[in-house]
Amino acid sequence: LTGTARDDTRAPAAAAEVILFPADASAWTGYGSVSRRVRNAGTGKDGTFTIAGVPPGEYYLAAIPAAGAPEWQDPATRQRLVSQAVTLTIGEGEKKTQDVVVRSMRQQ
Repeated sequence: LTGTARDDTRAPAAAAEVILFPADASAWTGYGSVSRRVRNAGTGKDGTFTIAGVPPGEYYLAAIPAAGAPEWQDPATRQRLVSQAVTLTIGEGEKKTQDVVVRSMRQQ
């Protein structure tokens, strides 16, 4: 999964965290210290991001300012992110490109 995180003016967001998590909220917890389906990636200077090795499934994709990045790991925070997230389905072996707009955690 690749894409570009952008701010409200459509400019690339160099200091953002992109979060990918399952559309099924029951998969947000109970996975131990590492999940293949709950992932994050920082953006590059040009706002681009890559999340490799995503298993097939339905997901939410959201972006927040990097300063709020530690908060995304809390399932309650993920629930707030749903309202701003893009919904996407990834098939077996599929490569996708999806841009996302960075939203402040306060905009939830």
